[in-house]
Amino acid sequence: MGISLTAYGRSTPALSYIQGIIPVSSKVSSTHRYITNAKINEYNIDLESGRVITLRDWFGPDYRQIVAERIEAAIAGWSDEQRSLLWEDLSVIDLISEDTDFYLNQDGQTVVVFEKYEAACGAAGNLEFMIQPAES
Repeated sequence: MGISLTAYGRSTPALSYIQGIIPVSSKVSSTHRYITNAKINEYNIDLESGRVITLRDWFGPDYRQIVAERIEAAIAGWSDEQRSLLWEDLSVIDLISEDTDFYLNQDGQTVVVFEKYEAACGAAGNLEFMIQPAES
């Protein structure tokens, strides 16, 4: 594409991976994804305004409920062994906020990311959940 990704003036001395820009539509640049110091940073940019897009922007005012229900449905399909890695007192809806990391994959699907230890023990690593678009 010929587009280079910068960290928007942020100092990133431990930058170890850059995914680049995935065009989702003519109005939404997709994700700027990079890992620094073992932290994944996801940025979804509105190309017209330059504003960072949040889960609220993407799914509407009921985004917490929509995203939590879809994640809980995905978890329900996991094996007992997989579910045993989750924190016992896990409340998915409490993990969802406008600051929750997500990215848009190459198929334009929303993928919500929970970092290691955020929702489960370290052995689970980062958890990623594909969330289907809100129904119109």
